[in-house]
Amino acid sequence: MQFGIFDQNDHGPYPLGEPVIIDLDSLCWSNPARDVGNFLASLRWKAIRESHNVAFIEAAIPSFLDGYATLRTVPDECWIARYEAGSMLKIAGRRFHKLDVSEWP
Repeated sequence: MQFGIFDQNDHGPYPLGEPVIIDLDSLCWSNPARDVGNFLASLRWKAIRESHNVAFIEAAIPSFLDGYATLRTVPDECWIARYEAGSMLKIAGRRFHKLDVSEWP
């Protein structure tokens, strides 16, 4: 089931002490790799925009996938890569024109 576009800015507060993700803006049945790919694309875009966070973000990705694996089977890497690439195209199309020349990768 796809729960909209979850990104790194969707967070807390956590009334039970642990993060719980609920994003119902476009609920539909979908390949779970879509949510994972969308999230990874948003992290990678953040790394492009905030280069000082690259090391942290690159370390966060395997941690996220490890945590995901404790709750359910991680989707196939090929499907994740496809959805991540599609999400990066969508993000870039929406936001690239807003970057200053000094921020271009």
